[in-house]
Amino acid sequence: MNEERSLWLMDYDIKPFEPLNGDIEADVAIIGAGLCGLLTAFLLKETGFKIIIIDAGKVAYGTSANNTAKITAQHGLIYKELFDKDQNTARLYKKACMEAVADYKKIIQENNIACDYRECDAVIYSKDEKYAQKILDEYEVASQLGFETYLTDKIEPNIKVINALGYKNQATFHPVKFMNEIVRMIIQSGVKIYENTTAIDIEDNIIETENGDEIRASHIVMATHYPFFKLKGLYPIKMQQERSYIVALRGINGKMDNMYIDAYEYGYSFKQHGIYRLICGQDHKTGENTDIDRFKALEEYAKSIWPEGQTVYKWAAQDCMPADNLPYIGKYSSSMPNCYVATGFKKWGITLSMVAANIIKDMILNRINAESEIFVPNRFKLNSKLFEFAKDSGITFVKGRSEVLNLKSKLSLKKGEGVVMQYNNAKLAIYRAEDDKLTCLSAVCSHLGCVVKFNATEKTWDCPCHGSRFDINGNVIEGPATEPLKKIF
Repeated sequence: MNEERSLWLMDYDIKPFEPLNGDIEADVAIIGAGLCGLLTAFLLKETGFKIIIIDAGKVAYGTSANNTAKITAQHGLIYKELFDKDQNTARLYKKACMEAVADYKKIIQENNIACDYRECDAVIYSKDEKYAQKILDEYEVASQLGFETYLTDKIEPNIKVINALGYKNQATFHPVKFMNEIVRMIIQSGVKIYENTTAIDIEDNIIETENGDEIRASHIVMATHYPFFKLKGLYPIKMQQERSYIVALRGINGKMDNMYIDAYEYGYSFKQHGIYRLICGQDHKTGENTDIDRFKALEEYAKSIWPEGQTVYKWAAQDCMPADNLPYIGKYSSSMPNCYVATGFKKWGITLSMVAANIIKDMILNRINAESEIFVPNRFKLNSKLFEFAKDSGITFVKGRSEVLNLKSKLSLKKGEGVVMQYNNAKLAIYRAEDDKLTCLSAVCSHLGCVVKFNATEKTWDCPCHGSRFDINGNVIEGPATEPLKKIF
């Protein structure tokens, strides 16, 4: 068995929900039924509020079911960077994340949730001198912040490292088993969920859906992974999206107790879940370097460490990468005071979903939350990464518009291949299926008009500007786009 499907989805046990049919009112309307949206509803379920959740697809089926399932405050080499800029920001970030780790434990234990919860260490390692020194610097700051840490030069995966930094009191679990139970509990408390219900606009506390139904709510929470508004909030220049790939292997000798991640941002991470060994890596900006078989490269690296391992599952994840390394959590904008957003989790969505749910809950209840000040969404810090994002988006837009092949020069597509072509001033995305059928779409992304590229690993059309993704028939897989690619034939 070698399935291109998340290991976690093999235990998906959530009944389907009907789409919204008709106008409705609520105290709190949550857009997005992933981990963040579900946790927000869970934390508000005892308030007496009428709560509804809508999702463009299925509950707990998107990014939240395609991750590495780490409950941790160890988020790469972040604390030294935050500490150097502002010590209070570093302390608040650590506090928010460690409280989130504790909240998961509390919720799981108090509600007897069977989700393979297991406490372990989160370890960041280095294989070269540059990052080895950065780990030592991170260790000094982590100690000052009160983390229980240690240094070592050995890790459980059979790879040679110079040093590694371990964080104690972290955890791992089965995210879908956890969400199965959260859904059951919020439904019992009266929360209503509507699947296959796409929000396309928000105006004056009214959510407009694709089917024309309206949702009027006192509070609106946008937990959609990437905000679907095209320009409001300037998220297209404040964030980029990246894809990561994961394989789950079986048959590996021994057991790995802790979780590991390379200090190098394009290195590999490892963890154990039951009989499976997970390896994650081959990260790249969405829509770029899409002609490489990422799964094959990941499996080859895994084989070099564990030759006996057999790939059982493989899947990919998409993450929003903020310009200043902090997520955007809080009020969407001053013009939308009762609308809240949670995005930009930078590959740490498990922990930061809980952080966001707590902050948004407190905002709705008019409670003070000290950590919320460092996550305010309307911040706009002029830094090198922000300029890089803005420049990259503009260059990619122009480059995509000009770098298309002439139709006459590329007609011999192989089965399973796709290409973007120019024909009579139109940019076309053409795919040849395994049954030899050709599908032709407009290659212009329906979000802000960038030109999509073919992802050879996953057989999708990906936008290199803002990360929208479409299947071979043009249907939206991941936003911010809400409309499909135009069908030509």
